[in-house]
Amino acid sequence: MLMLFITQAVQLLLVSLLVFGFFVLFGSLVIRPSVIEAWTGSAPHYTGPLHLISDALFSVAVFLPGFAGLYFTVQAVIDQNYRKEFFRRIEDDLQQAIGVRKVYTTLRTHLAPGAGTSRF
Repeated sequence: MLMLFITQAVQLLLVSLLVFGFFVLFGSLVIRPSVIEAWTGSAPHYTGPLHLISDALFSVAVFLPGFAGLYFTVQAVIDQNYRKEFFRRIEDDLQQAIGVRKVYTTLRTHLAPGAGTSRF
């Protein structure tokens, strides 16, 4: 279960980072300071040394990937086709790893008589 959780968390992180990168890039290229001023009612405030991303753009670019990540997680849990494909692949990998481990420990026990009591 831990392996499934870690794999799902990595997928969630990648989706969120991609959405964040898209919104930051798209927003910095398309949304001009005059548009930010019209929407927020005040001049855009920039934090950081390069002044490339306004605080409002950063806030939106953080909120939307968080929401997209939540949606992705819920969809991954609810969608049976995704679950079947995702869990089957991970389950097959885990079964193979456990099988290789069993063969390794069995061979080690048979080849080295004192190795059966080892921690490995």
